[in-house]
Amino acid sequence: WGDGTQAAVFVAAEVSNPVVRGAALDHLHTRLFVRPGFYDGLEVFATRDGGVIDGTFTHVVDRDSLQWRQLDLTLKSTVGLDVALQVLGPASAPLFAPYELGVAPAVTLQGRFDGPGSINGKHQSVDARVRTSGELRFHQFPVQDAAFGLKVRDEEITVSDLEAGFAGGTLVGRARAWGLGPDRRIGFDLSLKDASLGEGIVILQKFFADRRGQSPPAPGKFVQEKANVRTELDASAEGAYGNPFSYYGSGNAVLRGTAIGAVPLLGSLSELLKFTSLRFTDARAAFKIAGPRLLFSEFNLRGSNSAIDAHGSYALDASELDFNAKIFPFLASGNLVKTVVG
Repeated sequence: WGDGTQAAVFVAAEVSNPVVRGAALDHLHTRLFVRPGFYDGLEVFATRDGGVIDGTFTHVVDRDSLQWRQLDLTLKSTVGLDVALQVLGPASAPLFAPYELGVAPAVTLQGRFDGPGSINGKHQSVDARVRTSGELRFHQFPVQDAAFGLKVRDEEITVSDLEAGFAGGTLVGRARAWGLGPDRRIGFDLSLKDASLGEGIVILQKFFADRRGQSPPAPGKFVQEKANVRTELDASAEGAYGNPFSYYGSGNAVLRGTAIGAVPLLGSLSELLKFTSLRFTDARAAFKIAGPRLLFSEFNLRGSNSAIDAHGSYALDASELDFNAKIFPFLASGNLVKTVVG
């Protein structure tokens, strides 16, 4: 009893309306095993606004310097992300800082954090599964009803088995971020199926305008949001973490729908030709991502009475097209050519 280093204590606590690391909770129940420099959370159960935190932890502190050495966590959470981050403490903040959610996510997490008192130095290792309903923003980019795996090994973060809604379609794939400071990089491999072209363009225009601190273009400038054009897109690229115009990679896209003729896919060429008369129903493109430019090796439009084969580039930073195109009115008579081309 007189030597605290020889003490081992079991504690059970049940508290209403506690505040843990600044986070106000509705209820908390815990069982702890405590000895000097060692805290074993045998059971932790807390509630907040109908959500639950349920798990275990082990916290080890250096008895001489009083610096924390190690934190091991296993938990399930359905509380708001802001509440979970406060309860978990500052070590977990970098993991979920890029995410913004309107609805509390369901998170299953197992991790280990090595602190300043560890003989191995600071490290973090986390494996988690996250599922959300409603909107989720990752670095301000919005998707709906997302589910994904999250793997963290120090500065390397891997998002795997991603499935989310975007523009009425389904987005699947994976991404990885690594490196430190200005050398930090990100790579992705994503596939979008059966999305609305109009809705997707509206979302992307707003996203890039917000990143530049500008107002998005007027609705319908490029394509009506409700236009019946569906799109499929596959893209893989790698670039600097903070620079959206630094990516290099490749991709391909397919557009389908009777309203393709109303979409100015080829800039001023679309205005010169009466695209609605050409009755396009299908468009396909293969492209390279080259920093601020998309390089289209082929861009093909097909319809019931005509076709266009094109190639060229699009400047992402300047929003400028540079295309060459060949027009084939398959079923055209001389009169139709005159009507279409003028």
